[in-house]
Parts: sequence; structure tokens; C-alpha cells
Amino acid sequence: FLMRGQDRQEETVERLEPLGAGSGAADIEYEQFMKAKEVQRAMFQAENKTIVHQCADTDIIEAAEGSVACIDGNQAAAHVAYAFSDCAFIYPITPSSPMGEMVDEWAAQGLINCYGQKLSVTEMQSEAGAAGALHGALKAGAFSTTFTASQGLLLMIPNMYKIAGELLPCV
Repeated sequence: FLMRGQDRQEETVERLEPLGAGSGAADIEYEQFMKAKEVQRAMFQAENKTIVHQCADTDIIEAAEGSVACIDGNQAAAHVAYAFSDCAFIYPITPSSPMGEMVDEWAAQGLINCYGQKLSVTEMQSEAGAAGALHGALKAGAFSTTFTASQGLLLMIPNMYKIAGELLPCV
């Protein structure tokens, strides 16, 4: 770091070599990484497995041969919910925020789901409001979704009892 009144030091080979930089170590490490990646791809192709990759611009997972993606449960749930829902009622609050934010972003980008339509996403003012709107949409016959976790689930209990008692299909 810099102290007050001190000038920034120039980066020179002599200064970087003791740190392991400038010696080509990073290049060698990158080459080893790429070789390991190619071996992994060859193994997957030999086993005839379908591998997915993650698009950098939209976070949409598309099937493609020869690539691998590592995603968390929030992203997996968001993909499935977006694909099989007509509408979503969200109240982004940690730890379920990423799911609501992802489906909201995808809808804003105009992503089409498996029904050939863009998901209708409505941000509510509370977890209870999201549950109430979900109940109303299910009652009207729409495939609907919402995301919650922890204490948010407790706030949804009154509507969850109604949804279950009316035998409405909801996950």
C-alpha cells in the first residue's frame, strides 16, 4: 500500500521475480489448467454425457457438448421455476434473493419459457403479499411460483394452508 507522500513504485522484473511473477509461472499454471480441462472434456465425451455451460451475459444455462457448469441450488431452482411458470411473485430477501433477481432479469431480457411466453414477474411489498398473490394466481388457473426461505416461509403459512386445503398445485 502507499503511505502519504510516497510515490508509487515502478514494476520492474527485479521487483517481480522474487514474488514469482514475470518468471512465466502464471503461464505454466494456465497451460496446466487448460490441459486438465481438455482431459476432463475428453472423459465426458468418451462417456457420452451431456454437459452444460453457463452463458456469461444472461446466466442462462444452455446444453452444449464439451463444457461444464457449476451452479448453486438457487440458480437451479430459478431455471426450473422460470421454465415451467406463467407468473412469479417475488419479494427478494436473503437468502432467496438470487432466485427472484434471476427470474426478474431473465423476464426483463425477454427470455421465452417452455410455454412460449415471457414470465410475468411482480415484485411484492412483503412475503405475505407474495403468498397472497400466488394463491390468487393459482386459483385463477395460472402456473405460478414464488421464492422464500427461513422466516419468509413462516409469513406465508396462512396462505399455504389455504393453498393446500384447496388442493391447488404449487411448489
